Parts: sequence; C-alpha cells; structure tokens
Amino acid sequence: MTGKEVEVDVGRRRGQQERGQQQQRVTLRGHRGSVLAACFAGRYALTAGADKSVRLFNPTVDADTAREIAVFAGPHGYPLVDVAVSNDSSAMACCGDDKCGFVWDVEEQQVVQRLYGHAGPLTTTRFAPTNNLVVTGAKDCTARIYDLRSRNPAGVMTLRGFRDSLTAVHVLEAEILAASVDGTLRTFDVRRGLVTTDHLGKIATMDVSSSSTSLASLDASVDGSCVLIGCVDPGMICLMERSSGRVLQAFRGHVNASARIPAKLYGPRKVDNNNKNKYACVGSERGELWMWDVETGRKVLQEHMHEGPLSALACSSSGSHGLVLTAGYDGNVFVHCDILARKM
Repeated sequence: MTGKEVEVDVGRRRGQQERGQQQQRVTLRGHRGSVLAACFAGRYALTAGADKSVRLFNPTVDADTAREIAVFAGPHGYPLVDVAVSNDSSAMACCGDDKCGFVWDVEEQQVVQRLYGHAGPLTTTRFAPTNNLVVTGAKDCTARIYDLRSRNPAGVMTLRGFRDSLTAVHVLEAEILAASVDGTLRTFDVRRGLVTTDHLGKIATMDVSSSSTSLASLDASVDGSCVLIGCVDPGMICLMERSSGRVLQAFRGHVNASARIPAKLYGPRKVDNNNKNKYACVGSERGELWMWDVETGRKVLQEHMHEGPLSALACSSSGSHGLVLTAGYDGNVFVHCDILARKM
C-alpha cells in the first residue's frame, strides 16, 4: 500500500469513527418548547411537551435526527406533564393541567377515553401491567384508578391519605405506589385493602424531627423488589428495598433544589443479562446526567447534556446497548445509545 493509499484509508476510518460517535446521540425535533415527560415503547420514544402535544419518534434509524412518526394533539388544553404507554404499545395515556387525562389509541391516533374526577391538575399517569387499568395522580392529593373496560369516566377507585400533591405513581400487579410532595411513599394493596407508608422525605433530610422534603419521582426495579425515589432539596435519590423499607443506597451530588427532575433505573442487556437494573440515573439542574452503580454505589457517569435543568428522562433496555433519553428546558431532546461506552 502506498503512502497516499494509507492516508486515504486512515481518513476513511476516521470518518467512520466520527459517524459512529454521532450516531450514539440522536436528536429529536418537532416540539415547540420544552419536552416535559418521555417514555419508551420498545425502541420507540414518546415525548410530551409544553406545546400540548405528544410525539412518537423512531430514534434508532441511521441518522443524526430521529424520524417523527406521529403527533397526538388537539384535545389537550394545557402543557402535558406526563406520558405513559401500555405494555403492548397499543395505548398511550397523557395528562396535564386539564384536570382530566387522555387515553389514545396509538395506531388510530384517536382519543378513546377521557379520565375525569380529579379536582385539580393532573401530575402523573401510568398503565397497569395488564394494560386495562390506568392510574393517575393529581394536585388534589388523590390518585384514581380507571378500568378501560368499564368506560367509567370518573374511575373505579380513589386513593386518599396524602397531605399534598402527588408527583409520581407506579403499578405493580395488585399494588399501586404513589409518591407525594408531603415526603411519603404510599403503597396501596388494592386486593387486600392495605396501605403502607414510608417516610422517605425524612430520610432525605437526615432529621426525623424536621419537615419532610418533597418526593419528585418514583421508579421500580424490574422484579418489583426495590424502588428508586428522587428527593428535592437536598438533591438525593434513594434505592429502597420494599419488603423491609430499608434504604440500600443513597446517591448524592447532583443539584435538585426545586425542579421536578425524574430519577430512573437503567439496565442495558449488554451489561445486565439477568434483566435487572444495574444503574440509577438522574438529571441535574445544572444540565448534567448522573449515573451510579446500584450495587457498589460508585458513580459511573457525570456528563453535561443541556443548558439548564433537565426536564425529562427516560430509559429503555431495548437492544443490547440500551437507550437513554434526556430533555432540557433549553428545548433540546436527545436519545443516547450505549451512553456508558465512552466511560467504561
């Protein structure tokens, strides 16, 4: 090979490496304003925004910008603050300050049910694993359960006992978990009629005599044995064992003084063949994404992603490398593939 051929070959390989690095981060475009919530449906991403729309993207195409597949808009009168998708990806639920939630048929792109009954703006929504139940939480200090088969617009059950707004809900078979600004995590066993209360807010402040800090987010491990709780002021996320209420790990360092920044469990199959959650991740008001190993507590990532606080975070174990979506109040939305490759 001549010197010129070597130079051309090196240039070609360098170009391939640069394209590969670019393809590790895909940009999602389409929203006017900030994305306030996001979730994955397999390798597809759903984003809900201040522009009162939900958008469906395919972020895995071989391009720097993801392909927008569908836009769900029209009935929403206010910015959307949460979005969830059923396990079979056939239905999507979203909510905001409308005081009602919306359930969409994803394929038909039509609203199939409105979720009424709350006396205040909605803050969070999730599907049950069976796909036929939707749970919502709101600023009226209640959560509501809706059976999509009964078509009862006011829901089939109301969960009470909170002293402040709900920030997140999660559904595990017959149990509904709800986090609140009052600093508590409540678990409702709807079959047995039992309620368990964990005061995570007091653990976060390290002073049981002080007032509780707010709980900002909630996520559960794949097997349901642990929950990851995001706390506001001081910025901290806690990994708690549900059976004992014991805090297994407490992760600190990120800034979360006031914003509702979500924390998520993440486990790409490349490093997690047992389908468990290997990492805890959270955004920061300084625009950073932080990640820790949940077993050792070791920080594995601290990287600047956005100019200003993160507004949404979602994780998917789809594929061998996994996907992480970050959105910021700067209006940018990115999907990162194999985000830890350059750090590990």
